[in-house]
Amino acid sequence: MRHNNVIVWAFIPFVMMMIWSYTAFDTSGVRGFVIPADGVRSVWLISGKDTLKHTPLNGLFAIESKPGIYQLLIDALPGYKDMMLERVIVEESRMTDLGELVLQKIVP
Repeated sequence: MRHNNVIVWAFIPFVMMMIWSYTAFDTSGVRGFVIPADGVRSVWLISGKDTLKHTPLNGLFAIESKPGIYQLLIDALPGYKDMMLERVIVEESRMTDLGELVLQKIVP
């Protein structure tokens, strides 16, 4: 079991590089990594005119969008609290990197 965890964690940086290198230089949007990866159901990028949904792969997400100011909602699975980020700014021809977003565990 421990060996499988090492393989998964070694694979995550490779997947991150693939996702981020795949996005074109003229692409606008957001990207990030939700921790724990198995605690997230979906990620929503919300504005008054636009709502985009993405299902992360191993905690990684990249959502292309028009430039603007958004809210980012992380829809967590049971056992974790949802997370909302306000005023996420997406600029023209730039992917906004939100880095690692850590979900809080719900304590019964």
